[in-house]
Amino acid sequence: MVRTWISGGVLAAAGAAMTGFPVYAQKPDVVIVHAADFSSVASAMMKEYHTGVQLYFARVNAQGGVQGQKLVLRKMDDHFEPDITEAHTKVALSDPQVMAFIGPRGTQNIMRMLPLAQKAHTAVVAPAIGSSIVWDPKYTVSFPLRATYAQEAKVMANFSTSYGNHVGLLVTNDAYGKDMHAAVSRFLQEANTQAKMSVVAFDRKNNDFTTQVKAMQAANPNTVLMFCSARACGEFLKEWERTRRPGVQASMFITNSALDLSVLANNQHAQGVRLDTLVGTQVVPNPRVNFGNGYFEFSQAFTKANTAVSFAALEG
Repeated sequence: MVRTWISGGVLAAAGAAMTGFPVYAQKPDVVIVHAADFSSVASAMMKEYHTGVQLYFARVNAQGGVQGQKLVLRKMDDHFEPDITEAHTKVALSDPQVMAFIGPRGTQNIMRMLPLAQKAHTAVVAPAIGSSIVWDPKYTVSFPLRATYAQEAKVMANFSTSYGNHVGLLVTNDAYGKDMHAAVSRFLQEANTQAKMSVVAFDRKNNDFTTQVKAMQAANPNTVLMFCSARACGEFLKEWERTRRPGVQASMFITNSALDLSVLANNQHAQGVRLDTLVGTQVVPNPRVNFGNGYFEFSQAFTKANTAVSFAALEG
């Protein structure tokens, strides 16, 4: 099904032709679907992203919408489960008012969404990931805005080697984790750093990081690159501090944009974590300082809504 914008003028003209009297049809809403995780491991950031989109849509609608059509944001919680993402995508695509998806998250989830959206010619705008699949040229409906995970991993790896030539890598045991492992390995080889890499993997839904911490401490890297959610990173770091012993040298933990350090600081799973040992990369400007054009509009919208700003909210 090809998605098209229906003009109210066309509907009015058709009505007049049938009845002989002018018909002033109301233009239909434009429905944008945010199918993402709102109740599982990525829920904190997705809720903030969703709030950002809501506030922007409210501003557009207050100014008359898009060519007179109101923007409607529909939330669909996939619990970070690819099967649910696929089911939600099919349901959304059965509604002719749905014009696009916005901000989906999860490599496996988006791998299920994109083929269906491509077949239906429905845009997938600003996926909240940097996996290579959203840049695949065969998916012409994908409109990624953020840097790729590979680009972020390169920056992280480059920074980490300034602390020593042994890099630890904490990754999920899925497609996302494989992407991060490959990206860091590629950079270390291309940069000819002679750095050693120790990789420790974990299941995304894991709550016990005893095994992973023991393995990483045994490897004893200078830095640890962490590709995990606030919950997972928090649990790992808590266990690290609890069991850390003299001689374990890792003094710097580096996260990517999948984690906002402010979210980690307020996360119940990170109580007792030393935040002074953390460094994070991001793909949007710092929302808490004046980043130039659009800052005051963004800040005022969040102040009016009595909602805290965040990287994910600004991205949305």
